[in-house]
Amino acid sequence: MRKTLLATLFVLSLALTLQGAGWIDWYVDNTFEGESQGTEEAPFKTIQEAVAASLASNATFSADTIWIKGTDKPYYGPIEIPNKNAMRLAGYGEVKPEITVTGEVAQTVIKSGDNYASPFYACMPPAQVGLENLIVRNDIAAPAGICYCADVQVWVSWEESVRETPEKMRFGVRNCEFYATNGNVCFRLRDLDQRHNQALVDADHWSMVWNCKFEGEGDLMHLSSQEKALVVSNTFIGGGRAMVFEGWTNAVYSRLTENVKIKQNLFFNQQTAVLYSGVCDDLEFSHNTCVLASGTHVSLTDTGLDPRGTTYVEDNIFQKGETAVQFAEEFWSEKVRFRDNLFEEVDSYGDYPVVGEAKFLSVDPEDVFFLRPNYDSDADRGEYYLGALAPIPEPACFFAFALVLAWLIRRR
Repeated sequence: MRKTLLATLFVLSLALTLQGAGWIDWYVDNTFEGESQGTEEAPFKTIQEAVAASLASNATFSADTIWIKGTDKPYYGPIEIPNKNAMRLAGYGEVKPEITVTGEVAQTVIKSGDNYASPFYACMPPAQVGLENLIVRNDIAAPAGICYCADVQVWVSWEESVRETPEKMRFGVRNCEFYATNGNVCFRLRDLDQRHNQALVDADHWSMVWNCKFEGEGDLMHLSSQEKALVVSNTFIGGGRAMVFEGWTNAVYSRLTENVKIKQNLFFNQQTAVLYSGVCDDLEFSHNTCVLASGTHVSLTDTGLDPRGTTYVEDNIFQKGETAVQFAEEFWSEKVRFRDNLFEEVDSYGDYPVVGEAKFLSVDPEDVFFLRPNYDSDADRGEYYLGALAPIPEPACFFAFALVLAWLIRRR
């Protein structure tokens, strides 16, 4: 009876808190010289001021957006979004704003608060953070431990209760650039819902990262153990390992990874591996383009993740490299569906392999045609294609065709 009463009181207090939660827009411009109020006309000068104002206005379960104007001056962290909160940091203006750290102390630039140690809020996940249209950089040396450009939990919710809110896609990471040197990692995607919470909340939450760029010297992205993650249409340049799966969130809320989709991404010039993981249930690595990997493209060798379920590696392009796939144990291969991939200058593997040439229009990361196959590439399968991007004609042919078409239209 007492437990039921306490649970009822907690739900009522949560409902009252949510009812009071707002959806406020705050503005930041580090070139503004007047008196700051956080409005578009009188913005704050630092991101920290906007975070503090949001917390003061909506102490818990807020869903505010902090609009950061792109200027010729960088913004400085570290920035931490406290527990029980959700905030979106979004750049606006003619250029993307840059957020970085300075000094000699190694630290993460943007971080979700971590509430795992709090008994009262043990059922709540860490703070949700949305990042849009930003450049985040971390060049401070990190001799002890790992620091990140961003170490955050993000999610996109399709629940009916929030579908019509201003943050319809709340929150996700999109259209951002992450650059890391000196032992730092570009990004870590944190765990999502806690295991014991899933039976209580009928929610369709996905962690989503899309249309971003990751460039660095070491690992580019870490993924903590989680369910329902989408990593789609991103570009990974350089580094040792592009994507690394971590085995556990922590000792209390440990959970194995499953139902993660890595699709339509470009991977370029990794030295060790494109994907480093174990064999996870419903891990899907499909329609990716992996070029100039010096080591292994798909390294399923993490023995800290017990092999289980089925991993799918399908419809990718693998160009060059030491080998296309490695397994910690030979029997792990029985749990992987490896099929319909294109192999160029690397040993083929799996069912229905395509051995041929990708024929990219450009291998310059700054080119608009970067890693886009030509129509005469073996990636072109007619109405279907392999890799992240659809094949198109050579640019010269494309523009010539456009001119002819325009001439024909004018004649009519």
